[in-house]
Amino acid sequence: MPKYIYQCNECELVYKHSHGIYEKHNICLGCGEINVVHKVPTSFQISNTSSKKGERKPGEIVKSAIESAKVELKDDQKDLRGRTYEN
Repeated sequence: MPKYIYQCNECELVYKHSHGIYEKHNICLGCGEINVVHKVPTSFQISNTSSKKGERKPGEIVKSAIESAKVELKDDQKDLRGRTYEN
């Protein structure tokens, strides 16, 4: 599930929230106010040339991002396993 970054206009909390692409998120997780959050624009850019010494190559950046995502996924799985659900 994609993660989005939101900011509340009331309490100014900035947080990540996961939900489906077509789902809408409009309740602040900090203060609980409705219709006061907005999605913070994010960007991802990789340069395909790395001529300077010490710069990482695009393949290294991608590999690092994949490893980071794996760790984050394992953390999310642990959180989900610990939840209890009511019927």
